Amino acid sequence: MQILLELATEQSRFQTNNMSSKSFQNASKLVNLSYADGQWTFDQAATAVDDFTTILVDRRANHTGGTPGFVNSAILGKTFVSAGNTNFEWAIVGVCDNSATAGENVGGYFQGIKRATGPTWGATVEVIDKTGANPTTGAVGIEVDITGNGTDNNNARVGIDVAIRKDDPSGSGCVGAFGVRLQSQAGSGHTVGFDTSIATIYQSAFRMAQGQAISFDANATDKLASDGTGIVYSSGGVFKAKLVNDGGIFLTGRTNITGTFTTGAQTPTMGTNKPGLTGGAPTTWLSVVIDGTQHWVPAWVN
Repeated sequence: MQILLELATEQSRFQTNNMSSKSFQNASKLVNLSYADGQWTFDQAATAVDDFTTILVDRRANHTGGTPGFVNSAILGKTFVSAGNTNFEWAIVGVCDNSATAGENVGGYFQGIKRATGPTWGATVEVIDKTGANPTTGAVGIEVDITGNGTDNNNARVGIDVAIRKDDPSGSGCVGAFGVRLQSQAGSGHTVGFDTSIATIYQSAFRMAQGQAISFDANATDKLASDGTGIVYSSGGVFKAKLVNDGGIFLTGRTNITGTFTTGAQTPTMGTNKPGLTGGAPTTWLSVVIDGTQHWVPAWVN
């Protein structure tokens, strides 16, 4: 049901008694508009499956030209909170009190449809802190809460769910550059990029599938990933080291060791209790740098 109202005219007429109401009828769907004590109320007591909406605001920005940075809007809500106000003042509130057993019901939904080269956002949330350095109270860009009781064995409760999908079901898959991205202007930055230190984590703070890597540079040259048998470090696509699930370590380059070690002219004795060969020349020598000094460690084949 679509209703276009000129509220200023109605308010001027209603304010003569400070309380009045008007009903709008479309087929069997009735919407009651009332004004009392400075508050407008739209009351749709009965609905139908094809209602579409109770209130429609349809702005068609078909003009040419404009000033970059000047914002137009279909709906603008502003709340100015005085210094002595101790209420919780929220400029816009959407509540979906859901008792349905099917469907997908949402408290607030935003959508941006990009049809040309103009940059497009589905939603933008911003907090502007005018208090200066070292604020003592919160300045939070966005807060996501889950309120409930009990365990979640079916993994149904999700704080933030980032989904990517096709626009055309028969077309090619959609590839997005980033699921979550942090960025900052020159001179600004984050103290911590990702923090779970004050949360209770029951399984893992960060979960990845086998083969998915952590990258340590912008070009994903140096990476750390699990191959199912251990944690593999690679650089430029070349295997460098591996921490095996059974506790072993594989290394392909020179080993550097730093710390405090026993010094002196100590002569090793190869006795019969030595595993493997008990004499002869070493099979190979291990190159080890200890506290910056090159050492060679003899090794024998078992």
